[in-house]
Amino acid sequence: MKKLGLIFLLSLLGVTLSASDISVDGIYYNFDETTREAQVTFRGDESDDGWMGFPASELYVGDLVIPPSVTYEGVEYKVTTIGKNAFAGSRQLTSIHFPATITGFGDDAFPLCLSLHTVTVDEENPYYFVYSGVMYQKEPLEIFFVPRALSGIVEVYDGVTQIPPTAFNSCSMIEYVSIPNAVQTIGEGAFMRCSTLAEVAIGEGVTAIKREAFSDCLSLQIVTLPSSIKTIGASAFSGCGNLLFISLNEGLETIGSYAFYGCTYISAISLPTTLKSIGDKAFLDCYSLSIVRNNSPLEVVAGATTNGYVAYYANEVMTTLVAGNKISPNTLLVGNGMIRFVNVKNQKLSLYNLVGSALYEGTIPSDDFTLSSIPCGLYLVSLSGRVEKVMISNP
Repeated sequence: MKKLGLIFLLSLLGVTLSASDISVDGIYYNFDETTREAQVTFRGDESDDGWMGFPASELYVGDLVIPPSVTYEGVEYKVTTIGKNAFAGSRQLTSIHFPATITGFGDDAFPLCLSLHTVTVDEENPYYFVYSGVMYQKEPLEIFFVPRALSGIVEVYDGVTQIPPTAFNSCSMIEYVSIPNAVQTIGEGAFMRCSTLAEVAIGEGVTAIKREAFSDCLSLQIVTLPSSIKTIGASAFSGCGNLLFISLNEGLETIGSYAFYGCTYISAISLPTTLKSIGDKAFLDCYSLSIVRNNSPLEVVAGATTNGYVAYYANEVMTTLVAGNKISPNTLLVGNGMIRFVNVKNQKLSLYNLVGSALYEGTIPSDDFTLSSIPCGLYLVSLSGRVEKVMISNP
């Protein structure tokens, strides 16, 4: 009773009683004796570098469950917040569960949690939730935290309007990401260094892919842009060394500098009619880019360094392809390991794989002509100036 009376008196005087750097069941807390609330913390230290230099034995490891309340010296405290740097440097921390009582997080709560693959939140929590492995804030609705070791397939929650800068940066075990139509912007460095990301589905609603959004995604192979994209930022896909195909949409206006720098396997590209500018060195070191079709108003010349080196490695630039000028489906028939051409005798035919090699070049000799034993994969078929991308399944 004496202690409670003292706490009441000090509260009237505006004095807050607290205890910090307290470990209970292996979790460190700051306790506010006035509000009876507890904050999970890194050893109670709120300084910018408070977590630096501590040995691994003093960091969080394994699976961690944050309780809704904790008792210290006979007093029960409600666990309401996660402090600044709370889990910083905990390289062996693998999962965390947050209770319904958590109302907020301090800055940089999770840096260098390199093994953290799972975060869960009590479904009764009014402020946060988890969907497809990603933690979201409810109001305003936005991505709040992505565990560094998240793996497999990720579906971004429908209703989110942007992928924040660096949101998935260095998540090196994600393989596929689906971005819904509500998203308008993919932020700077959003998927940078996602080294196992092989495919991304971008929704019809994204208008801008910001700087370095997918840079150094070493496993990324095929990207199809929706018709809503207007801007590809600087270095957006730079260093994607295994990118085989990029479909540039009608509606695209700007390609930033170094956007596809070092994408050494891109062999063909078609510039849309809406394209207004290509930044400096956007296609530098795209050594396999031998097929360029220019439908844009830009003056693109084979072997030139202008317009971002887009045609620097090309032998020629084709300008006959326009939107909708594709091969008739009645003429081009695709099957397992084969392509059949009907009623196009004496027309010029070229078949290219996506590393720029010609599998066939010549004139079609008959009204019913078949190319067979074609390995599975993506190909470009050019028939008297009309071009089509085809997928061949296993023969």
